[in-house]
Formats: sequence, C-alpha cells, structure tokens
Amino acid sequence: MIGLLCLVMTFGVVYGGQAAAQDGAQDELSQARQEKAFYSSQQRQLDGAQAASETDLALARAELAKQRKVVELSLAKVERINRDLTILKAQRGQAMEESYISSGGDNTLLYALVDSGSLSEFLRRGQYTIFLVDHAEGLVDRIDGEIRALDDERRDLITKKNALEADIGALSERVALLKLQLEAAGENLERAAAREAYLLSVASFLEENDRDFVKRNEPVGGRFAFGGGGTEHGLGMSQYGAKGAAERGRNYKEILSHYYRGTSIKKVGSFEVAGQGESEAYVARVVAGEVSASWPMETLKAQALAARSYAYRNRGNQDCTPQTQACGQPRDRIREAVEATRGQVLTYDGQVVPAYYHSTSGGWTEHNENVWGGTPLPWLRGVSSPWETDSPHWYWESKHYSRAQMEGILKQDPRTSVGRLETVKIIGRGVSGRVTAVEIRGSAGTKTVSGPRFKAIFNAYSPADEPGLRSTLFGFR
Repeated sequence: MIGLLCLVMTFGVVYGGQAAAQDGAQDELSQARQEKAFYSSQQRQLDGAQAASETDLALARAELAKQRKVVELSLAKVERINRDLTILKAQRGQAMEESYISSGGDNTLLYALVDSGSLSEFLRRGQYTIFLVDHAEGLVDRIDGEIRALDDERRDLITKKNALEADIGALSERVALLKLQLEAAGENLERAAAREAYLLSVASFLEENDRDFVKRNEPVGGRFAFGGGGTEHGLGMSQYGAKGAAERGRNYKEILSHYYRGTSIKKVGSFEVAGQGESEAYVARVVAGEVSASWPMETLKAQALAARSYAYRNRGNQDCTPQTQACGQPRDRIREAVEATRGQVLTYDGQVVPAYYHSTSGGWTEHNENVWGGTPLPWLRGVSSPWETDSPHWYWESKHYSRAQMEGILKQDPRTSVGRLETVKIIGRGVSGRVTAVEIRGSAGTKTVSGPRFKAIFNAYSPADEPGLRSTLFGFR
C-alpha cells in the first residue's frame, strides 16, 4: 500500500523517471566512450612495450647462441689439451720409474721423488735430468698453465652464459606478461566497444521509437481507446529482447547480466521440482513451452538459466502452466541449450533469485516495486530492451468505447465504480512508461487504482471479442 501511495503522483513527475533513465543511458554512453579511449591507448602502449621486449629478447638469444658456441669451443680445446697432458704425464711417470730402476733401488732417489716439491727438483737428482728438464717438464708445465687459463676462461664464459640465460628468462617472462596484459587490454577494448555499440543502439531506439501512447494520459475527443505495447508484468528478461540481442551477437551471459543487474552465475546440483520430476528435464520442457526452438542458441541458453533459477526458488510449487512456467515438448536444440547450462542459476548476494521473464517489454522493462509493490530489488531494475520490435506484441490496440460503454465496464467492480463517469486519467507511470496509477472521476466521486488493477478490471469486464490490455504499458489513442 505504501508503495502504491508513493506512486500516485502527477504524470510529469513520474514519467520523468524514464527521461532520467534516458539521461542515464547518455551518461553511460559517454563513460563507455571514455573507457574505450583509455583501453585503446593502453593497447597501443602495450603493443610498443611488447615489440621492444621481443626485440631485446631476440638480441639476447642471439648473444646467448654466440656465447654457447664459444663455451663449446673452449670446452673442446680444454678436452684436447687434457688428452695431451695425460700423455705427457704418463711419459713423465715412466721417466720417474726408469730413473728409480736405474738407480738400483737407491732410496736416495726415491726419497728425492717423495720429498721433491716439483718434477724438476726430482729430475735434477736423477740420470734423465737433462732430457726431462729440457723437454718433458717444460712442456707439461706449459700445458698445465694453458689448462688453468682455459679453465678460467671457461668459468668466465659459463658465468656469462648463465647470466644471459637468466636475462632471457626474465625477458621471456616480461614478454609473456605483456602478452597477457595485451590480451586483457584487447578484451577490455572489445567489451568497451561492444558496450558503446549497445548504448548507441539504445540511444537510437529512444530517438526512433518515441512511444507516443505513453504521453497520452486522458481520452481524446470523449472516446475511450487504448494503444500500448509489451506483455505481462514487464519484469526481468524480455524473451523477444533476448532473441534480438542474441541475433546482434550478445551471448547468454551478457543477455542475463543486462536484464538482471548485478547478478552472478553459479551451479547447483540436480533438484526435484514438486510434481514435475528432475530439474533438468523439467527445465527443458519449460524452455520448449516458453520460446521457439528455432530461436538463437544464446537465447535458448538464457531462457534455460532463467527458468532453472525460477524453478529452484519455487521448486515446491510448479504446475507447468502459463501462470508459473509453460511447458512443451523439447527438441534437440533445446536439450543442447539446457545441457550447455546444466545446473547454472542466477544469484544475487549469494542467493538464487526467482528470475522473472516475459514475452515483450515494449522497449523498457520495469522496476519490481512499480508492478507488485514492496521493496525495490537491485537485480530487478528497469532497463532498455530495444531489440524486440519484431515481436507481434510490440504494439497493440483496444477497441473504441463511448463514455457510457466505459462506464458500464468500470461499474462492474466497486473499486472503479464512480457513478456517472466523467473521465479516466493516468496519473502515474514507472520508469518504462508502464501505468502505475489511474484516477477515475465520476458523479459519485474520485477513485484511484493501480495500473495492474485497472488492467485486470478492464480485461475482466470488457466484451469477449476485445483483445484487452496486454500490459500496463498503455495510453489513450
């Protein structure tokens, strides 16, 4: 009741909500363009940084290849000299042995060998002193020196090679990181561009589809006739809107995040739906009953997830009727969509939400409090839905009624009976333009009812051949 009283105000004030929403869409468009420019600049910077890092990496790899070759040559040279040294050391050992034998086992030479600080000192005491000092000893010492120098060079080269390999590792990590950052920037840029395109389509829709009937709040020329758009309550996802969005390249997650603001997707296990059996089989029947199997796959997935979320929250009371969720016989494409989203549900603040949906919004969905009253739900905000102009319910009309005929309809219910009817005036609209309050004036006084109440009474008592008000998005024509 409080929600209804808050909504009963002049049209200019209430319908200003949609004007504010349009201004908000323009602000969002400006923000999306700024984000696009930022990510585009970031992508250019990352492109440059990646190119520079890849150049550095290529140079470092070339230098490493050169250093590895030098190390390999140095190691081969060390190996070759080691072979020569082994031969010479063998000759030196043989000379020592022969010198000892020739001494007749004189321990003097043996002691000299053991006590000598070097080969030359020993040989100066033996009979091969001249030969070994002039030839073998000098050669061995020289080769020993070369080996020490080559070992030092090899260690330096290996140190340099290891440093280069470390540099290459760091450069490789930098290039990999830059590639990831570049991919992220590309994705951000793509999302910003897609958001810009979407907001441009909304702006274009608002400019090209000015729904005049939402501005006509009193009967024209004393005749009562209604023109309107959309169907049902107008809350949550528009099925024709989801179809049009998918046809324009948006995936099911994007569709759901548009119509159910701030929600996340998580998985739940299989659950039983009272009187309907296992959840996934039931969801497939619901999708078949709610939308056409020929619609885009992303639309079918979005419908499957919305239906599953609603069923999860209402699993103790489902009857497969249009009042809850209509059911049909699923085809292969529908089973594929259900399987692709198996167990997925919509959540807000960690709780599964009853994801309401309807056929056609008429261009803009509605805030929940403007339809059923109660507390505003952050995930059930009115949003633009400009992709549903191919819906058969995009626009509809009632018949024309005289004042007396309209009076005859309204007096059937005490909540709208006002004696001799003077006029009917729409005095409240929600963000979508849907009627939230209607004032009825007559000889017996003035009464105010909600838009949904007026719709229900009119549809209940108008002639049988009258198609009725398909939604509360209407005005006089």
